[in-house]
Amino acid sequence: MAAETIHITIAGKIFPVKVSNRAEGEKYLLAAGLVEEKMEKYASNFNTRHSTDLMAMCLLEFAFQQVDWQNTQTELGRQVSDLTAMVQQVL
Repeated sequence: MAAETIHITIAGKIFPVKVSNRAEGEKYLLAAGLVEEKMEKYASNFNTRHSTDLMAMCLLEFAFQQVDWQNTQTELGRQVSDLTAMVQQVL
């Protein structure tokens, strides 16, 4: 499949996104759906419909998840290194 453009709607605005295959397009659509869900959650929690505020809260939540994931990966890397060292000592 050659690159094609799909249209993603977030906060009532349509954004064209170029994708290289159907699977990538589906991921973008799922991601946009997650953003919309989060925006609705924050709209009800903070009693606001101002899209800039809602997007800022979504961005903060997704960035926090990314940092948390990176910390988890770092810790897992340390644990793998420790276990590898222990195995090497036994061998």
